[in-house]
Amino acid sequence: MVAEEVSKLSDLTSAAVKEIDSLVQLNHRETQVGVDTTTETMKIFNGISAGINSISGLINEINDLSERENSIKSVLTENGNAVLKITEENKNLLEEQNVSFSEISVIIDLLNEFSTKNAESAKLLSGNSSEISLIIKELDDKINNFKVS
Repeated sequence: MVAEEVSKLSDLTSAAVKEIDSLVQLNHRETQVGVDTTTETMKIFNGISAGINSISGLINEINDLSERENSIKSVLTENGNAVLKITEENKNLLEEQNVSFSEISVIIDLLNEFSTKNAESAKLLSGNSSEISLIIKELDDKINNFKVS
C-alpha cells in the first residue's frame, strides 16, 4: 500500500512537473512575445520620436522663415511708405507745375493780345505817318511857294 501510495504520489508529482514544465514553457513563450512586442513598441516609439524631432526641426525652420518673412514685410512696408511719400511729393510738384503752366499760358495770351494791339497801333501809326508825311510835304511846298511869290 505504501508502494501504491508512493506510485500515485510519483504519478501526481510527474503530472505536476509536466504541468509546471508546460506552464514554464507557456510563460517563456508569452514572455518572449512580450519581449518581442516591447521591442517592436520601442522601435515604433523610436520612429515616433524621430518623427517628432523631424517635425520639431521643420517647425523651427517654419518659424525662422516666418521671422524672415516678417522682416521682409517690414522692409517692404518702409519702402512702400517711402514710395508713397515720393509719389505725394511728385503729385504736389506736378500740381504746382500745372498752375505755373496755366499762369504762363495766361501770360502768353496777354502777350499775344498786346502784340496784336501793338501791331494794330503800328499799322495805324504807319498810316498816320504816311498822312503826316503828305501833310508835311504839302506844307513844305506851300512854304516854298510862299517864299517865291
